[in-house]
Amino acid sequence: MTMYLQPKAIQDEMGEAFDMMYGRMSANLGVEIPFGSAGTQNFVLYGYIDPPTEIMNNTISAEQIGTEKDGTQVWRITHNGVDTHTVHFHLVNVQLINRVAWDSAVSMPDANELGWKETVRVNPLEDTIVALRPVAPSLPFKVPDSIRPLDPTHPIGSTTGFTNRDTDGNPITVTNELTNFGWEYVIHCHLLGHEENDMMRPFSIYVSPRAPGDLAAAEDTPGTVTLDWVNNASFPVADSFTIERATDAGFTTDVTSFSVDMPALTYDDSSVAGGTTYYYRVRAENAVSYSAWSDPVSISTT
Repeated sequence: MTMYLQPKAIQDEMGEAFDMMYGRMSANLGVEIPFGSAGTQNFVLYGYIDPPTEIMNNTISAEQIGTEKDGTQVWRITHNGVDTHTVHFHLVNVQLINRVAWDSAVSMPDANELGWKETVRVNPLEDTIVALRPVAPSLPFKVPDSIRPLDPTHPIGSTTGFTNRDTDGNPITVTNELTNFGWEYVIHCHLLGHEENDMMRPFSIYVSPRAPGDLAAAEDTPGTVTLDWVNNASFPVADSFTIERATDAGFTTDVTSFSVDMPALTYDDSSVAGGTTYYYRVRAENAVSYSAWSDPVSISTT
């Protein structure tokens, strides 16, 4: 089994890490640019409002590491700064594997660092190697995805305040737009003065299946509307589909729901009335979450 190290970075109190608005010394999380060379800037630091770069899939309980339904990742956190930071991870279980100093000295975890944790000490001038395994909790209800603007404090379409660098360090233009963060959590330094000054990043766990596509409606038989759609959910998988019907495009009037279990990708709605325009949409569901709605379709019955 081969698992690639995900390159992450920390920098603090130096020229690369400062408050862009007031010029204060700061500390930031970011990503290490792969295959960097001596004498070149080989990391990109991000603020909280920048697009998420830490994205993981949920782990199906009891799945072996490295299998299709396992979301385990191994990170190499390169600390280019001067302070030790306690990095706290929400939702995921984290295990320290070892540390590698810049002189290539390898140090194993201390006794109190063994096992799965939620906070890891990251020392300066070292690579901290950690394994992360997200497991969605078992809940008596389902949780939707977090869909919000990248920066809720600015209007949609704004370009203010973003780092405007991709993970390879290339210049890009980032626009404030609605973004699906999945199950949104955070990674941050647990030192209060740091986490309150932007040493925090969104952390996206993909638990919800992808929304179905190509929804179509036809009245092949009078009094029955036949619906067909495409299942776009590979992993996370979908266990069932929920169909919603209404008599208005906003799905607020005469709303009715139907449930269809996998592997069915069609449904016959024989409860329609003649001479009526109906609107339909469908979403994919699993045990813990559900997708966004598909694009709606409308049909007028005879």
